[in-house]
Amino acid sequence: MLWLVGAAAATELTMAEVARHDVAEDCWMVVDDTVYDVTVWIPAHPGGDHILRGCGKDATWFFEHRDEAGGHSQAAVATLKSFRIGALGEDAAELGPLTVPHPHDVRLARTRLGLTPTADVGPKKSIALRVGHNISTSSVLDSGISFSLGYSFGRLELVVSDEQAAGIGGLEVKVLALDQNRGRPLSIGVVGGSGMAYSADHASLWAQLVLQRELLDRRLALRVNATGAPAMDIGQADHLSTGASVEFRPMPVHGLFGEVQVPLADPSAVAWTGGLSFYTQRHTFALFASSTPSLHPAVLAGPTTPQIAIGASMERAFQLGGGGR
Repeated sequence: MLWLVGAAAATELTMAEVARHDVAEDCWMVVDDTVYDVTVWIPAHPGGDHILRGCGKDATWFFEHRDEAGGHSQAAVATLKSFRIGALGEDAAELGPLTVPHPHDVRLARTRLGLTPTADVGPKKSIALRVGHNISTSSVLDSGISFSLGYSFGRLELVVSDEQAAGIGGLEVKVLALDQNRGRPLSIGVVGGSGMAYSADHASLWAQLVLQRELLDRRLALRVNATGAPAMDIGQADHLSTGASVEFRPMPVHGLFGEVQVPLADPSAVAWTGGLSFYTQRHTFALFASSTPSLHPAVLAGPTTPQIAIGASMERAFQLGGGGR
């Protein structure tokens, strides 16, 4: 939702003005003398239609007590702040253009590394840390810990990564080549990386082209990719693959995801992963099962030996300054 106020259309934020926005299609409310436009949040509100009681009113009591259930969480407080218009008594024209973020953009804010290898990048001047642990059910394939540390410049992100199960460590570069911001119907990005496959003492190189489409009011994300690792050698030949993934997020706080990767050298050796994701304002948690303990793109580009593994990951993001994409 985009709400623009020009200098010639100054709007004083009074309770009388707030009272004019009292329906689900145009819902303002006041919490602690601050005015918020929560219209886009209503369809995704975990509490359902209860939020409508605050439209056009001072909703401070409702927000702090939530039917005497102890009030809202810190994550809810952070989400509410993203819909701020201004304080009571302010002239809205002094705030300039205001973009109210979509709830699923709020969900993804500062957590752009992602579990599967996508091309999403974070807000400008932000650092994201991801730690994962994979447990293999195979006696011949070791479990391992992986981590990624990324710094985002906006449309460009540098990621230092290491994955013990695959024996790969190196530097990845993510570039968001095309992002149609109006509803983001299509995004195109490139992921490239190089490093050392130290389990085989061999240099590794990989690249990936990702196309993402969002549907159903951004509740459904579809991705297709082409992945190559021409210099990869940890007991496998040079390889290419294609893949597809889907994530369904009925509410901004959780989602279901799945991915398949098909190597061109042996289409029958499909690698897959699927699981659950949970989100806070700055954290992303995931629980998943996969056909291989390694989710690294250099490994997924080629045939893999089917082995069942379970895993978990956590991401934490740190905003270093203002600005966005």
